[in-house]
Amino acid sequence: MKVLRIGTLLNDVEVVDIKEQPLKTLQTMVDGYIEVCTPRYFNDCGIEFLANEEGLLKGMHINENLAVFGLFGPVVVVGSDGDEFVSLSDNQILWAKRYLERLQRLGD
Repeated sequence: MKVLRIGTLLNDVEVVDIKEQPLKTLQTMVDGYIEVCTPRYFNDCGIEFLANEEGLLKGMHINENLAVFGLFGPVVVVGSDGDEFVSLSDNQILWAKRYLERLQRLGD
């Protein structure tokens, strides 16, 4: 399952291919229990944003890549099919990376 990991520092973005135990791996990637926190802008894109459900309470740093959405800690972008998390397509990965680049240009 291909996902996009968005770290807390600018440009800390990487594609990760999860081979086993997807839920446990996703929890490890966000350093705790996951919470779906997809901004409304992405509702019909077939993707979900996952973050640590207690990121702010745990004192995690704001995610500089997604500060406009008020997300704390690392975020993982996954594909969605109904209630299931699925692999991102190559087009979804490209689209998400381009969107992040636009956010960074707006913040400059």
